[in-house]
Amino acid sequence: MITENVKKYRICVITTQHHADDVRIFKKEIKYLKNIASEIHFIVRKRGNLKTDSDIHYYWMNNRNTIWGRIGRNIQALTFALKINVDIYHFHDPELIFVGFLLKVLTRKKVIYDIHELYTDAILHRTYLPKIIRKLFLLIYLSLERLFLPYLDALILAEQSYVPYYKWHKNWAIVQNFIVKQNLVEKLENKTFRPPFQIVYLGGITPKRGIWEMLNFIKLLNENNIAFHFHLVGGFDTTSLKKQVVDWLQKHNLIELITIYNYLPHDKALEILRKGQIGLLFLHPIRNNMNILPTKLFEYMGNGMVVFASNFPKWIDLNKKHQFGLVIDIFNLKDYMPNVLKLLKDSNKMQNIAKRNIEYVNQHYLWEDEVQHLFKLYESLFNKN
Repeated sequence: MITENVKKYRICVITTQHHADDVRIFKKEIKYLKNIASEIHFIVRKRGNLKTDSDIHYYWMNNRNTIWGRIGRNIQALTFALKINVDIYHFHDPELIFVGFLLKVLTRKKVIYDIHELYTDAILHRTYLPKIIRKLFLLIYLSLERLFLPYLDALILAEQSYVPYYKWHKNWAIVQNFIVKQNLVEKLENKTFRPPFQIVYLGGITPKRGIWEMLNFIKLLNENNIAFHFHLVGGFDTTSLKKQVVDWLQKHNLIELITIYNYLPHDKALEILRKGQIGLLFLHPIRNNMNILPTKLFEYMGNGMVVFASNFPKWIDLNKKHQFGLVIDIFNLKDYMPNVLKLLKDSNKMQNIAKRNIEYVNQHYLWEDEVQHLFKLYESLFNKN
């Protein structure tokens, strides 16, 4: 339970890499932190003509993606934060670890680091960087963690699987990235599970997130005379990757069967999910992917979709428990097509899966339940002398 004395505290949220409408940071954490804070200050980049909340104090940083832009944002973040009279600083990016340390030393206020990814693994899979640079960055990051995290008051871990890497810290809490109840559908309404199927992928578009396997999947569907339209929603890793994808689609005469939306605001992306029947989650088997419960899975499920996902052991177990769709070997799609086609031809089974998916998310994977861990962590820090 949240006690009344928590409401007197002032909170400063800082992110140099995410935008002001980021789903986890703004639409989940900040929106709900309003329940336990008298003031919220938000140091952040701005994306376009963003509508701001009148009860949040914004501090806008530069939006340049160059190395100097990133360094400049760190300086801006520290400068803004030192001018704000708050009780707790809550930052979200690994490059802010040293800033968080300085805030702790200079202000003696509470400082929390919110860890969204297992960065030790993510750094090694930044394919746009040469391997030697990735290894150098990893060494630097590990050094920063070991040097400065002990001085921070608490860590927030977005996944249970991060615990082995951070259990040495004196104070941590798991706050998984589950789904806000109002973003889910209550029932299927008029959605049917017959061709043409509306297939959706929502998220960043990179090779490691399975873009080429998804394209091969829709190619196989087309070759098996399954009518569909593929909705690809998200930003491409690079402009060259987008060109390669478009060229591939044209080469295989699939360009008319796909809509590429690029980045969409979350509410617009949800509109597409609600019309979709099938969600794709073809992540590659790297450590940072295999041990997570991905938010997209629950967004698909909660919006009444059948999910086709990579056959990671953890996801296989989850599918045995919840039967959200099919888990398949994305590198051997032809071998799994008989199972895929069998399910696509059984509209009643797909509809039953979709109905159960909505029920499971409402019972087990709601942000409203998960955010209580965040509240308890804040309250524990606030109540310490």
